[in-house]
Amino acid sequence: MDIEIYDILKDSYWRQKVINSIPEIVASGHFNANNYKNLADRLDEYECFNVVLKKGRPVAISGLYNGNIYPANTARILDRTYYYDWNKSGGMFSPWKKDLRYNSFYVIPYQMKIAEKHGFDSVFISIQNLKKRRALEMMTDRQPDYKFEMLPDLYNTCKCSADNSPNPAQVCWQNISIYYITDNHSFDLPKISIEEYYEQYKDSEGIR
Repeated sequence: MDIEIYDILKDSYWRQKVINSIPEIVASGHFNANNYKNLADRLDEYECFNVVLKKGRPVAISGLYNGNIYPANTARILDRTYYYDWNKSGGMFSPWKKDLRYNSFYVIPYQMKIAEKHGFDSVFISIQNLKKRRALEMMTDRQPDYKFEMLPDLYNTCKCSADNSPNPAQVCWQNISIYYITDNHSFDLPKISIEEYYEQYKDSEGIR
C-alpha cells in the first residue's frame, strides 16, 4: 500500500503541511470540524501527532494525548482523528474496506509504542455518539495485536470545571474502548451509566 507514518512533532515539513490543511478541515463539512480550529496551538501538548501518507499523499492524522486533563497513567489514542477523504471513504468507521483501515493497522501500533515509552498504564479511544458504539467495537476488534475492551459506562473526556466537577456538556460523555498496557487497570475519569445519560439528557437535542 506504500504507507508511511510521520510524527509531525519531529518533522517540521509535515508539521507545516498539516497546519496548512487545517482551514480545509474546518471548512470540510465534517460534523467535528470545529474540533480542529485550535489544533495548531495544541500540537505541542501531544506525546506524538501522526500524519499517514499513502503513496506520498496525506490520508489521515491523529495524535496520542494526555494534555494534563486525563489521569497521569492514561492517554487518549487516535485523538483528533481526521481522514482527508472522509466523505468518500467512510473514514475510521469503514469496516468493510480493508485498504482504508489506517487507524487499526498502522496508527494504533505506532502510537502504542509511544504510549509504552511514556509509561502509560493504558490508552483509550473515545467517541461521543452512542449510536457508534458498535462501530468503535468493530474498529478495535480488527486490530490484530491489541485487545481493546469496550467499557459499559460513558466517561467524561473533557477538562473538569473550575470546581473539579465534570463538564456538563452532553458531548463530553463518551463511549470508551480501552487497552491496558500494564496490570494497573485504574481509569479515574468521571462516569455515568447509559441509563443515567438518557435520563439526564432526555430533553436535549440528540448527538449525531
